[in-house]
Amino acid sequence: MDYFKMYKDIWELHKKYIDKVDSRDDEIWKSIIVEADELTKKYDNCKFIKNLVMAELEEFERLHHERTK
Repeated sequence: MDYFKMYKDIWELHKKYIDKVDSRDDEIWKSIIVEADELTKKYDNCKFIKNLVMAELEEFERLHHERTK
């Protein structure tokens, strides 16, 4: 298992979308979900990458709710 690559890929997802999570555009959110799914598949759905992806998605959701109140 290449932890460094997994962390790097999560970081790239984070950088790409962190400034867009306050968007109400469904296409942005669809893109996030598609890329998150691709990441889990890239690493054969291993539990570690699933946990990283879920943590990132939960943070995006938390920030979205906080920023769009």
